[in-house]
Amino acid sequence: SQGDSTHFRPNLSGEKNERIQEHKLKTKVKLYPPTNLTVQYRPDSHLWFEWRQIFTHCVESEVRYRVNDEDWEKSTVASSQEYCINLPSNSSLYELQVRSRVSYSCGQSEEWSDWSQPVLWGNRSITDLARAPLPDSPMVWHVVLYCVGGATLLLLLVMLLHNERIRIILIPVVPKPSLVPHDLQEWLDSSKGLKEVFKTNHLERTCFYYMSTKTV
Repeated sequence: SQGDSTHFRPNLSGEKNERIQEHKLKTKVKLYPPTNLTVQYRPDSHLWFEWRQIFTHCVESEVRYRVNDEDWEKSTVASSQEYCINLPSNSSLYELQVRSRVSYSCGQSEEWSDWSQPVLWGNRSITDLARAPLPDSPMVWHVVLYCVGGATLLLLLVMLLHNERIRIILIPVVPKPSLVPHDLQEWLDSSKGLKEVFKTNHLERTCFYYMSTKTV
């Protein structure tokens, strides 16, 4: 219709020919993201997600939510500013967002608003936390190993300083060599005795072995 489009009739190079170009502006309208987001568990055992949009009419919304960081589930909400999740689990973590655009009844826009800020409800179970992936960055593991190693060394030092028995076991005391003169003299005397024992006695009889050879 005439109200839904704008006509431009430029005169090209002074010629009499005119070119009409239509721009349907309503299809390019982009709304602001919804605000005043609330999520509430009600006595009817349902989880209700509500929001506010500047326009209260001619607006349709799209809600997306996910449980425990899994895939998003999307649903379209027409002429309403609330969404219901049936029988939610309080041991799971729900994350919800919503966006809006001009509805079909008022000349539907092709542009959705940006997603709203996320709102959270529930708690992640211990099982889900155990399944969560561990950080795979090598730098993180290096920092952890350095901290553990440093703490272990510090603990050992404290134990050695406060426990004499453990210190003796781990680091035995090496006795210093004695330099007392009388001990040195005893060692020299014993060496002389050994020397006399192994001294050759020329008075001992020498054993001879005779070998006979036969000629053929």
